[in-house]
Amino acid sequence: IDNVSSGGCAMSELTVPLSSNEKILILLKLENDENVVEIGARVLRVDKRQAAVQFSNIDDDKRAQLVKFFAKKQKARLPG
Repeated sequence: IDNVSSGGCAMSELTVPLSSNEKILILLKLENDENVVEIGARVLRVDKRQAAVQFSNIDDDKRAQLVKFFAKKQKARLPG
C-alpha cells in the first residue's frame, strides 16, 4: 500500500490483476498485531503501476486502526 487515507488507498506491486469497479477484500496485518484487519473495497482505477481503491466496508474501529498505523509509519519516516 502506497498512499492511504481513511477512505481508500493506492496499491502497487499487485500480485493479481484487478479491474475497475471490481470488489475486493484487503487483508492487512498491522505490524505486531496478531489480528488481520479485513477491509472491503472497490477498485476505482488501475494503471500499469498501481490501483486506486475506495474502502466500502470498514467500521469506525478498523478505520481508526488504519489511521493510527499509517500515521505512525509516516512519522517514523520524517527526518529529525
